[in-house]
Amino acid sequence: MYCDCSFVENLFNEIKFQTESGIHTARLKDGFIELDFPINLATPLSPVEQADIQPLLEVCTAIAGADSIVAVRLSQELRYLLVHLSDGVDLANLEVDPNRLLAAGPQTINLNGVILTVRGGPSHGTESGSSYDFCTRFFSPWRAIPEDPVCGSAHTVLAPYWTEVLGKAVNRGECGSFRNAKSTA
Repeated sequence: MYCDCSFVENLFNEIKFQTESGIHTARLKDGFIELDFPINLATPLSPVEQADIQPLLEVCTAIAGADSIVAVRLSQELRYLLVHLSDGVDLANLEVDPNRLLAAGPQTINLNGVILTVRGGPSHGTESGSSYDFCTRFFSPWRAIPEDPVCGSAHTVLAPYWTEVLGKAVNRGECGSFRNAKSTA
């Protein structure tokens, strides 16, 4: 969903959007647009899920390099696979073929998307240096979206994950796609 609108001299302080997951509100706050997204937790895979997702993880390893996967989690609510890649991976410059992801997709898990993510920093796919806690790219070939350049729903999974990993409540993220969006969770 996309909305091209402006908050003009406080005439519009709040806008409501009807989405697949319900109504979400956008508010103007301190010069930024604040969105009220839900939190979607991602949990470690069960042995059965791990076996089902293994071909897809092998594609991720082929794309990012040997020993590049730090952690794998699954959001049951959204059916997003979160793949945390090692600090040495240049996420923004990875050549990801969504068709390879699609072909390696799981047989029993009805997957909607794959979130590739790395810790933020100048050598880890972010242009802005260490002011960003994480960088991410989102792919959803199962829903006919090769790469979503700014996937808000992916950040509902990323925010709680990186909060746990980094041990802090506020996370700044950067989408490493061609639109290079920023978010604060």
